[in-house]
Formats: sequence, C-alpha cells, structure tokens
Amino acid sequence: MKETERQPPNKTTPVSNPQIWWWLAVAILLLGTALRLYQLGQDSLWVDEIITQQMTQRSIPKMLKLVGTFSAHPPLYYLLAYQNRLLGWSDFAARLTSAFAGILTIPVLIILARKLWGAPVGLVAGLLIALWPVHLHFSQEARQYALLMLFASLSMYWLYRGVTGEGVGAWIGYVISITGALYSHNFTFLWVAAQVVFVGILWFSSLWRGGIAGLKKDARRILSPFVLSLIVIGIFYLPWAPSLLTQSKRLVGGVSIPSAKGAGGLSYATIFTQSLRFFAEKNDVVKTIFVVLASIGFIVGALRRRWTTLLLIASSLIIPFLIMGMISSSHFFTARYLFPLLTPIILLCAEAFHPLFRLGDLAFGQSTRAWTAGVIALFLIIAGLALFPIQSYYQQEKEDWHGVARLLVAQKAPDDLILADGMLLDKAGDAGRVQQALGYYLPDEAILEAAPTSVQALLDHPNPNATVWGVLWYQHRLGARDQVSPDIELIDFYDLVVVQAKEPSGDILQDTTAVLEAVLLLQRHPESQPDLHLTLAEIYLKLGKPEKAAEHAVAAMLLINPANPRLLTALFHVLESPEIQEWNAAFDFIDHLETAVLAAPKSDFPHLEQTAFTIDGSTRDALMLHPPASLSYTIHIPPNAAFMTTSIATDPETWGWGGDGVTFQIDIEASGKRERVLAQHISNSESDRHWRDVLIDMRPYRGMDATITFRVDPGPAGDFTGDRAGWAKPILWHESTHNATPQ
Repeated sequence: MKETERQPPNKTTPVSNPQIWWWLAVAILLLGTALRLYQLGQDSLWVDEIITQQMTQRSIPKMLKLVGTFSAHPPLYYLLAYQNRLLGWSDFAARLTSAFAGILTIPVLIILARKLWGAPVGLVAGLLIALWPVHLHFSQEARQYALLMLFASLSMYWLYRGVTGEGVGAWIGYVISITGALYSHNFTFLWVAAQVVFVGILWFSSLWRGGIAGLKKDARRILSPFVLSLIVIGIFYLPWAPSLLTQSKRLVGGVSIPSAKGAGGLSYATIFTQSLRFFAEKNDVVKTIFVVLASIGFIVGALRRRWTTLLLIASSLIIPFLIMGMISSSHFFTARYLFPLLTPIILLCAEAFHPLFRLGDLAFGQSTRAWTAGVIALFLIIAGLALFPIQSYYQQEKEDWHGVARLLVAQKAPDDLILADGMLLDKAGDAGRVQQALGYYLPDEAILEAAPTSVQALLDHPNPNATVWGVLWYQHRLGARDQVSPDIELIDFYDLVVVQAKEPSGDILQDTTAVLEAVLLLQRHPESQPDLHLTLAEIYLKLGKPEKAAEHAVAAMLLINPANPRLLTALFHVLESPEIQEWNAAFDFIDHLETAVLAAPKSDFPHLEQTAFTIDGSTRDALMLHPPASLSYTIHIPPNAAFMTTSIATDPETWGWGGDGVTFQIDIEASGKRERVLAQHISNSESDRHWRDVLIDMRPYRGMDATITFRVDPGPAGDFTGDRAGWAKPILWHESTHNATPQ
C-alpha cells in the first residue's frame, strides 16, 4: 500500500541526497546527544527518581516483587536502570537510561517522519525533537517517560510499514515495540487503542471504493496481521497482567472506568489546558508556536493528500486524549502520562515546513551551495527560537536534596533527630517519600516521619537533649509562613525548607513540638494536617500539657476522613487518654447511663450490661447490648459540639459460638427529623474480630435537643447466637478547649 499525492515529477534535491541527508541527520543526533548529556548529574534527584534508584539497589527478584505490589509502573525501566551498578551510584548514572532513550528517539523520529512525509521533513522532525524542552526534560529524569515515547514512536513506524504492506518484519517490529511500551508504562493501552482505531478505519475504508486515497488492497491483508500481532502481544504481556490488576486496585480501586464528569473527574478542557502547558514546558511562546505549526502541518498534509499518514497521526492524538478524559480524576491524572503525544505533535509541526522545501525547489534548483545555505539558515532559525526555552530549562531550579543533605552533614550533631513531612501538589502530605529522599542522600541517618508512629522513637531516643531538625518538602508554595514563631529558623532550599528552633531548649520533646507547630503552619493541605495534630497531641500528653493535647486531638478529629482507618486508629489512641477526656468530653454516655432508656423484649438474659472488651490488646469500657435492643439518650447538643466517637465490636467471649453477627445502628432525632448516621454489620468471622472506630459529625445538631439511639439487631439470618454487641466509650466532644472546662 503506497500513499499518493498530487505533485510535480519527483526531483532529487541536494537536501534529499542520501549522503548529505545522513550527514545532516548525524549532526542533529550529535546536537541532541550533547543537550541530553549536558548537566545530566548536576541537579539532585527528585523523589520519584530516588525511588528508581532504590529499586535498582535491590536484587532483581525482590525488585520485581516490589514493583508488582507497590509501584504504579511495569518493570522494564527498572531492569534497564541496573546499568547503575556498572557505572556507579551517581546522579549522572541514575539518569543515563533515560538519556539514552531520549537520544535514540531522535533518529527514530527522523526516520519515522521521513517515512511519513519525506526526507527533508524527517530532518526537521529530528531537529524539533532534539531541541524540544519537554523532551529534553524527560531525557534527563530517571523515570519511564522517555523510554515510553521511544517505544511509542517505534510502534508508529512499524505499524505504518505493516499496513502499507512491507512484510512480516514490520509486524515483528510492531510486536516488539508495543510489548516494550507495555512493560514500560501502564498507559500504553491508550496508544494501543489509538492504533486499533487507526487500523479499523483503514480496514473499513479498504472495503469502500478501494480505500483511502484510492488505495486498493485486500482488507484481510490489513486486518489479519494486525489482529495476530495483538494476540502475540497479549501472550507476551500475560506474565505481568496479574500485577497490573494489583496495581490498579491499589491506585484507583480497580479497573472500573469512572466518568470524567463524575466525582473527582476532570473535564476535557482541564486535561487539554494542562497538556498544552506540559508540552510547552509551561512556556507560552513555545505553546503558541507549536499549536500554530501543528495546525499548518495538518493543512499541508491534507493538501498533499497524505490521508493514511494524517489518519495515523490524528488517531494517535485524539484517541488517547478522549480515553484519558473518560478515566481521569484529580486523584491520579498527570499530563506526563500523555507524553507520547509529543510524537504526533512533532510530526505535524515538521510537516508545516514542507512548503519551504517546495519553494527551495523553485528558488535553488539543483544548486548544492544554495540549498546548503538555505537549510542551515532554516535550522539556525529553529535553533534560535528554541534557544530561550532551552536556556530556561537548564536554569530551572529543582528539588535541592543535595543542599539539605550538605546542610545537615555540616551542622547536625550525631545524636540530632530529623523529622520529615511533605505535601504533594493538591494531594495529601507524603512524609514517607521525604523519608526516602533524605535517606538516599543521608543513608546513615535515622529519619522519622512526622506521624504518631514516630512518638515512641522520640521517647526511646538515647539522647533526650538532642536537637530536632524538621524537613518539609512542598511544591510551589507554603502555608502561613508569616505566622511561624520568631523563635523558629526557616532555612530555604528549592521546594524544601529546613525547620529548627533558633535556641534549642535541650529537651527533645519540647523542641519537637516547636518544630512541628511550625511545620503545621507551613503545611497548607488539610489532608496532611491530622498526622501533625495527632503527633503533637501525643507529645503534649507526655509533656503533661493536656489542654494543648486536647486542642490538637480535636483539631485532628475535625480534619480526619472517617473512612481512613489508619488515622482513626491513631485518633482513638489519643482520645483514650483520661486527660483528653477531662478537657474536651462534652458528654460521656457510659457515665450517664442512668439517664438512658432501654428498649428490648423480655428475656431470661440481660439486654444491657456495663462491661469492658479486650481486643487486639486494647481494653475499652463498653456498653454491651444483646440484640434486639436499643439504648436512647435525650440530651442538649452543646453549641460547640464537634463529633461523637465510639468503637464497635462483638463480645470476644462469643467469637466461637457461631451465628451471623450483629448489625449496629445509630439514629439521631432532632427538630422533628430522624436520621440514621450509622448502619454497619459485623460478622462473627475472624476477619471482623477487631475494633471498628466510628466518627459521627455532630455539628449539624449544634444547639438542638436530640435523642441519640444506639441500636443492635441480629444479622440478616436472624441468628441470635453469639451476637452480644459492644459500644466502647461513646463520647460527645467539644470542638475546642476554649469554651470547655474540665469535667
């Protein structure tokens, strides 16, 4: 299958001369290589790059297990990055795999554009990719994206050769390219979908009036090898398919596709705008130039009647974008997942220069000297336009983990403590990744997350007089910096700030509270603040400051997502403290049991008992109700009420008795309306033998007289065996300590 276009008889111009063409192609490749190796190891690795390094420091079997369980990506890039072991563990070596992938993409784009548009346009495409800032960026980052674009570009080349009838070798190349892409990044399925659409349209067109642009071909000779190639690719991908399912469940709750208009979904306009900024490396001039060039290139291609080429490029641009709009949400969308779209963008931009070569035919004829001068002038103009964006790229600041590490090495005493916290764009904090990044550059240092799980390590620290250093990783902006105490020193690095007391007190717990209070003010994401509040609450309790502890405990309560079991467990651990309850408990339901009304059928066994359950080593006072029964309290909800807390479980003594468990319910009746705020079933199976912490928002009922009913019923089967139910420590809490007095 060959494409046709209306054009004068073909002439071999000097720029199309194979010898001259190859010399120019080599010069472009050398330019692109130099740009990608320049300053390759100068900047610190950023957090995701450090994760790549840490993966390659493990054995291959362990790395494969970790990637399949915890990573969001397939393993091919990590396997290729094992070259670090040969070249040493430097930042330069860490990025070399991506640099090589980026360098190899340059000749692939040259050859691909030559195949699609012609020899002169191939050189322009090579120059554009060599100078394009965003490609330069990802060629200097130890992540999968440059490798993904290399394979995506190769797949376009081999697919085009396959559908134009260039033999079995083209389909073998296509299988290898797509398989490599699938093992590089999970979003390769977007490009496979685009290519399915391309071949499908091509196949249908071949059944109708001879096909696109008058091409006549047996439809089966287009479709059959493509389908067979997809089957082979699927077989090659089978070993990784279970890991893909594991990753999708962990990241987005499974492989179901949410609507872009649904909760958390992103509109196509948002995705389009973010993608334009991404491909232009946030440079408005670059964005304007490539949008104009791509538009001109499409028009030129249409005038040349290169319909198969335009169909391949259009499907490669449009289909991934449409699918991304259907599956994306603010939870996991990032424009770099669309990085391979740069290939069709460059192909269109390069085609915009085709009329200049036609004009060259008229102006220069066969004059080698004139053609050489014209081509050099054109390339210099393109390079000149790219000079400022490239210069801006090299001047961009990046996360300065090197700088933080140097500061800590120079000023930190051996026993000093480092606390890490982070915030990731508009998502929750990521203290664990900060811990990883600092740990990479400071492998001999113990670095603690700013989280409740670190409190015991603080208490066990061998030097109670050690100095505390806080390190906060952020992106783009901090919170209320002007509100930080003047006793705190903030030492700035790009996207990082080191926090330290100007005059350490000599008490590790006291200094930790000072540092964390400052970090809390700087940490602008509410999702990131509960960990800080709960850590401070735990430490203030150890320091004998229950009012401060209560203040932070309730602040955490107001911010915690009730569906987050980790934070709920940490919160309830703090709320178990009698000191917290003394300061902030507005109403303890167990202490006021005499005011409650029990509703239960007559029986030979008690339906209500005040007792205690011990589960997972935690003993909690509880109200035991035997279903069916309900316990109602009529109380006045204070004007500063915040939440009601309780924990539910079945009686451990009944776990071996059988039955189908208990259904727990809480109803609140106020102002003539009755609302069910909890309905949860706990079975008698082993998996349900633990406390379930419950957080009920009471702010809608402030200032009202309300009847709160705790109800238990047998399970769906109505089996009363082993269904004694416990409501542990139900308490109504004040929002703040300012209006509360100790009970």
